[in-house]
Amino acid sequence: MKFFDANVRFGTETVNHEVVNHERFIVLEKVDTAPDAANLLDYMDHAGIGKALVWHTTMYEFDPTYGNQFLLDEIKGHEERLIPSWTLLPCITDTQYRPEIFFTAMKKNGIKALRAFPDKDRFFLNGVTMKEQLDLLCELKIPLFLEPQAGFEYVYATLTEFPYLTVILCNIGIWPSARYVYPLLKTYKNFYFETGDFGMLRGYEEICASYGSERMLFGSNFPTNSMGCSMYHLMRANISDDAKENIAHKNLERLLSEVRL
Repeated sequence: MKFFDANVRFGTETVNHEVVNHERFIVLEKVDTAPDAANLLDYMDHAGIGKALVWHTTMYEFDPTYGNQFLLDEIKGHEERLIPSWTLLPCITDTQYRPEIFFTAMKKNGIKALRAFPDKDRFFLNGVTMKEQLDLLCELKIPLFLEPQAGFEYVYATLTEFPYLTVILCNIGIWPSARYVYPLLKTYKNFYFETGDFGMLRGYEEICASYGSERMLFGSNFPTNSMGCSMYHLMRANISDDAKENIAHKNLERLLSEVRL
């Protein structure tokens, strides 16, 4: 089966990696990391993953703007398998993120997915702060990856204000979060989640039955999780082969193909 990993990070970490559970306790883990693209491809080859949507540690731990460009430099020569995603900041303070500048740069560099870390980067992901940017993300159908490290409330607030925004929730925590995630699946047709932390008993079966297989994207959330472990849970799920294909690669391929840049 073909695997297109929706959430992979590489680069040497300068601090312990944070993992959040549904009670908001922060767990600090020592994890193996892929310091560069070549090392990441070794991990992917070992697991049997063909492609990955990637981001770089510098985008989170150092500076988003520097990290966006550094990611492109790091994956040169590997663009067929390592698909870049960038970090988004409010253009009211960081003018290089003005739509006419930033989206032009996205198109030039083949960027079709974004990530935002509002708690880490100290901004509110709402209309007061960045209405023009978020309106355009809705119009252009650009997927935005979010993490509930500071809680799920801001994800709910953002989708309430921008209900057509394509949101992919990732790094959802080490304990099951169905009571947070299911209402979003039910209410927002453009809401998806990445499966790296998806450890709910019979979770694949339940979501496929209730919401369809099109709302989940296979992701390892590497290096927090093992690539092979995430693949194993999907392959062992009691769902159809077509559903597994959707989750393993087709859903992400479809979302990226629908971007209107």
